[in-house]
Amino acid sequence: MLAELRELWRFRELLFSLVERELRIRYKNSFFGFLWSLLNPLITVVVITLVFKNFLRNDTPNLSAYILAAYLAIALEVEVEPETGRVRVVRAVSAIDSGEIVNPDGIRNQTEGGILQSISWTLYEQVTFDRTRITSADWSSYPILRFASVPDSVEVHIVERPGEPFLGTGEAAQGPAAAAVGNAIRNATGRRLYDLPLTRERVRGLRV
Repeated sequence: MLAELRELWRFRELLFSLVERELRIRYKNSFFGFLWSLLNPLITVVVITLVFKNFLRNDTPNLSAYILAAYLAIALEVEVEPETGRVRVVRAVSAIDSGEIVNPDGIRNQTEGGILQSISWTLYEQVTFDRTRITSADWSSYPILRFASVPDSVEVHIVERPGEPFLGTGEAAQGPAAAAVGNAIRNATGRRLYDLPLTRERVRGLRV
């Protein structure tokens, strides 16, 4: 129970920090900023009350009923060319727990797309600029995953969980897929990169 409460509290802190940052940027010294400062403690009390009501009502409390996010595991097969620094994901195998399944094709399609998007973010995408302006201003100059670099196979296995809460699938693949790419490069080269994107130049630099 304590571990689940700590997890929920971390989620609440992250959510509040994002909302507060947005309010400070857009509504600094305005009525909306003042209103949020009043609602913040009230929302905290409501969240904690709901959690304890659920703990007292259920023998096996399920924190996912509050966080409403899917769980995903992924493994990647990756080719790394040390001389050129080229990294290509050959195969992706994933398993996702989205709670009770309503639309399996939708879950599968969303997860496949999220894996490809994450590979693109991790290996290619970045905004480039010089001293005066952004230079990656269109799709021809912006680095992104192209068809020639798409994995040969992307597998999505959906975990059947009838009767469980419905969990959001939208962004479940992005974080785990990026981490899997980094781990695969570490496994292939023996060294780890810490700055995204993991470009050819950075991978080639691991040989030094």
